[in-house]
Amino acid sequence: MVALKPQRPIFGFLWPAPRPVPQDDAAVQRTWVRVPPRGPWRLTLLITATALLVTGGAAMISSLLAAPSLIGLVVSVVLLIASALLLGRAWAVGTSVSDAGVKVSRLRMTLVIPWGDVRAVDTVPRSRWLGLPIEVAGSTVVLTTPDSQVLTHVASASPDLWGRPQASDAAVSTLRTWWRETR
Repeated sequence: MVALKPQRPIFGFLWPAPRPVPQDDAAVQRTWVRVPPRGPWRLTLLITATALLVTGGAAMISSLLAAPSLIGLVVSVVLLIASALLLGRAWAVGTSVSDAGVKVSRLRMTLVIPWGDVRAVDTVPRSRWLGLPIEVAGSTVVLTTPDSQVLTHVASASPDLWGRPQASDAAVSTLRTWWRETR
C-alpha cells in the first residue's frame, strides 16, 4: 500500500503548512473566520478593480517617464496611494467570527464586538445595497448590543450572496450558531 503525500496548492511555498495541534475541550478558535466567504461577484469586482489599478498605475508611470513634471508626479502618487488604500480596505470588508467575538470590517472602520456584548442576532427586513444608504428589498443580520444595533455584511444585497439564497441561509445559520455556542 502506497502512502499518499498531502497535496499543497501550486504556490504553497508562499505560506507555511499549518502545524497540527491537539484538540481537546479547551480548544479556542483564535483566527477570524469570514462569514460568508467572498462570493464570485465580490471576487470578480475586486480582481477587476485591482487589475484596473495596476494598469492605471503603469499608464501613469509611463506617461511621467515620457514627459516628467513635478505636479504630474505629485498628483499621480496621491491618486495611486489613495486608490491602493481604498482597494485594500475593499478587500478587507466583511464580517468575521472567532471565539473572541464578531468583527465587522467596513470601508472606513472595523468594529470588534465580544460575544458577551451581543444580546441577540436578528434578521431585519431591510438591506443596504453595497453598504450605501440605498435600501433594497432583502434581509440583513443585525447584532443587538447594549448600546446599539450593528448591521453585518450577512445580507441578501451583499455581493458575497448575490444569486445564492442557500449561501445566505447558511451564513445566517453560521452566525447564529457561533453566537449561541460562544456566549
